[in-house]
Amino acid sequence: MKKLKMIASVLLIAVMLASLAACSMVSVDAEKDANQVVAVVGDTQILKKDFTSKFTDYMNAYGYGEDFLTDPANAEDVQGFKENVLDLIVQDEAAYQYAIANGLDLTDEEKQEQRDNLNATLETYKENIRSQVEAEAESDPTIDVEAEVAKREEEQLSYYDEQYVQDTIRYYVLQNFTDSIKATVNVTEDEAREYYGLQVDNQKLMLDNMVTYEMAVAMGNTLYVFPEGTKAVKQILIAIPEDKQTAIATYREGGNDEEADKILNEELAKIKSKADEVLAKVKAGDDFDALIDEYGEDPGMTQEPAMTKGYYVYPDDTNYVKSFVDGSIALQKVGDNSDLVASDYGYHIIKLINIPDEVTPFDEVKDDLMATMQTERENSAILTKKQDLLEEMNTKEYYDRL
Repeated sequence: MKKLKMIASVLLIAVMLASLAACSMVSVDAEKDANQVVAVVGDTQILKKDFTSKFTDYMNAYGYGEDFLTDPANAEDVQGFKENVLDLIVQDEAAYQYAIANGLDLTDEEKQEQRDNLNATLETYKENIRSQVEAEAESDPTIDVEAEVAKREEEQLSYYDEQYVQDTIRYYVLQNFTDSIKATVNVTEDEAREYYGLQVDNQKLMLDNMVTYEMAVAMGNTLYVFPEGTKAVKQILIAIPEDKQTAIATYREGGNDEEADKILNEELAKIKSKADEVLAKVKAGDDFDALIDEYGEDPGMTQEPAMTKGYYVYPDDTNYVKSFVDGSIALQKVGDNSDLVASDYGYHIIKLINIPDEVTPFDEVKDDLMATMQTERENSAILTKKQDLLEEMNTKEYYDRL
């Protein structure tokens, strides 16, 4: 019996040692994986642990959480995201190295200014935390103010360390890099006029094929040529609920207009009093843009260029629902407003803000066009310079290690 107990003990110890060895191996493998080189830019190695940290920040910024990233069904998309993020990191590293080598680093005074700014920000945050805790302690005497302040400072402010300062400095160095490239780009008025002429000619050809023209409109292309009868309008949409819009669209797609109309009429009745109230304000002369801000439920009216220039609507336009098109075209004078116009989206109140020339004169679009061309060329020049630097620095990326 003692011999059996001894054997059992030996076996138990062996199992425990094997288990510990396995745990140690997992730890070593994890550390080895984290320290893998995933890219090389010049003499700088980018480690997987540094990539992973930045990748997580990117994903969080765009709303992709742990559930998405770890779901096997998303593996291919996640790998694609990883490769794109690594490309960005590598491009920034190449640009940073170029900037440092070409006198675009921050001065010692500028670097100290960043540290001073951080310290001032931290002091403000600390004062706010203390004020908040002290206010809570007035109604709850059990709160240990000093301990709670220390706890919250640790939770909320630990991110703001020397690494944060270095990241901020790096950001401004990269800004210096982009500014230096932008300074080499210049768009002349003659170049803008030539581009404008080509666009006008192309868009005139599009009018012979309205499907092509409507695709350009739907894609948000800048328009210089408009079909005869085009009106520029803004609207206040008093919307029915989105789930009801979806239900109506589903019934119409299925050929059941009777059920769609039933739901629509029920929902329009629910919002009629609100729509009448807004229409009364419009007729009373209240500022239309202010009413859009207060009552409008069309996201397009809060985004440029529609927020300033409105929607361009022309006869038989298929980019918008028919009732909205008809209501827009019916307006004759700039400043005219429609009555309530019903559609499957709700009630529209439409204002005519402009009747554009069939061809917009160059002088009217020159400034916007030159600014757009300047931005496009700057972005192209920056990307081209980064790509050239990647080749010059013999950059290597190892996607299979991500």
